Amino acid sequence: MKPGVSLAVAGACLLAAPACRRQTPPPAGSLVIAQRPAFPAASVHPRSALDARCPQGSRVVLALPPLGPANVRVLSKGLAAAGEPVVAPDGLRAVFAGKRAPGDAWQIWEVSLGGGEPHALTSMPGGAATPALLADGSVVFASPVPAPGGGWFPKNPSALWALAPGGTAPKRLTWGAASAADPTVLRDGRILFVSAMPPEASPRVSLFTIYNDGSGVSPYACQHDGAGEISHPRELSDGRIAFVSLVSGPARTAIAEAVLPSRPWTSRQKLAPEAPPVLRDPAWVEVESAPAGPREKPMGRISTLNAAKTSGVIFCIDADHTTMEARTHAERIRILAAGDGGMVRALGEVPVKADGSFMAEVPSDVALGFEALDADGTVVRRVAPSIWVRPGENRGCIGCHEPHGLAPRNRRPLAVKEPPAAVGLAAPAKAAKSS
Repeated sequence: MKPGVSLAVAGACLLAAPACRRQTPPPAGSLVIAQRPAFPAASVHPRSALDARCPQGSRVVLALPPLGPANVRVLSKGLAAAGEPVVAPDGLRAVFAGKRAPGDAWQIWEVSLGGGEPHALTSMPGGAATPALLADGSVVFASPVPAPGGGWFPKNPSALWALAPGGTAPKRLTWGAASAADPTVLRDGRILFVSAMPPEASPRVSLFTIYNDGSGVSPYACQHDGAGEISHPRELSDGRIAFVSLVSGPARTAIAEAVLPSRPWTSRQKLAPEAPPVLRDPAWVEVESAPAGPREKPMGRISTLNAAKTSGVIFCIDADHTTMEARTHAERIRILAAGDGGMVRALGEVPVKADGSFMAEVPSDVALGFEALDADGTVVRRVAPSIWVRPGENRGCIGCHEPHGLAPRNRRPLAVKEPPAAVGLAAPAKAAKSS
């Protein structure tokens, strides 16, 4: 290398010293903490559920050891309110929900733990909340931010979205009729979130999982045990899934519970409370905290979706395999789709084979439900629209309300011996005749 080139490179590095300096995570024992004022300046009517949880003046801070009010640096500097922080696996940055002015919509912001001003990542019309981070650095969040008391089945339900690093156009991940909330990324790469199972009049709030492209939506826990309101699921170091449950009653007590990943549907139990490290600052109430150091990065997953398609395939091994109702043979399956304003429409019907199996090609990115019909056309089992398929996804299930934790019999279903029946798909355009 010529001396002039070497000096030029060295000079460039000296002129851009901050960019050349390698960032390091905060020291061990540091915490990223969401705080709200212990003595708010004024009572403001919350415009959203997040306003109620993080009122004006709420902030996100980095607390360095020894923990105390004197060793705190504000990460959400310049914002009117902030909360819901998540630390990246490398321990170098954090993302959180925040708003610059009291009347602004909540958005997702990013800040370096080494210093600097926060900058907005999203500009969603209805706001964005509850961020989580995928293995590739993509930010998962819920949008729009729900109104206070809006319920799980509003006209415009919240969905989960993913924004790639450096991107400006997030991709939608969930398409259910119920709102999706509180996403968190498990170590195996799946996204765990809170939503609701129908019926709409008395929804069953449950935990669900999807893959990082929105495919493979599956109920995870609490869908059959009357969980009430649950929120903030988190994966503990021992693999258990913890969440907050709100017990109905005059006091509406919030308790911590957990389920085992090996059998999440039968292992729900109260979680012994732990005393987290705190700052003991009388001016602030600590809402939640997260260790600021590096942690294990979640697994990545390769998507098999086909963006050129507008449909996917639903396959069921045995529609008569159930533990929730009497085993009544289904002759046909009526496939339902959620429409505008909470309306449900029938897309069409597909025959059930002698062994109970059926397979259908259905529209993608639409909330789907199913009705099992007997020989007289009577509905013997029903699932309101609550699942979906992504473009090109092949989705299978064992049965209709099938028992948890049991593998199907090892046999080739009759339905796979012929192409899937097209249900609810637009007819292909006819080719123009040549002159």
